[in-house]
Amino acid sequence: MAYLEWRVQHNMTQRFEPSMSHFKDGKKIKIRKDVMLVMAEIVYDLLQLTAAATFIMQTQPWRLEVESWKSFVNVDRQFLDELADEWWM
Repeated sequence: MAYLEWRVQHNMTQRFEPSMSHFKDGKKIKIRKDVMLVMAEIVYDLLQLTAAATFIMQTQPWRLEVESWKSFVNVDRQFLDELADEWWM
C-alpha cells in the first residue's frame, strides 16, 4: 500500500485547513499520520479545541474516527518524550 500513510495525513490536513485559524494557525494542533495532538495551557481551552477537532474529524464525509481511549490530558512535554514508540505509530 504505497503512500497510504501519506494519504491519511494529507486527508486529515485538508480537513483541518479551513479551520486552522481557530487553532492559532496550527500552533495548537499537530497532525502526524493518523494522529492529532491538540495542545492548550488551560483545561477549558483544551476542552474547546478537542471538541472542535473531534467535530472536524467526524463530519461529512465521515471516514475517520477519534479514539478517545488513546488520549492524554494534563501532561507535560517530558511525559510525551518518555512515551514508548508504539504510541506514536
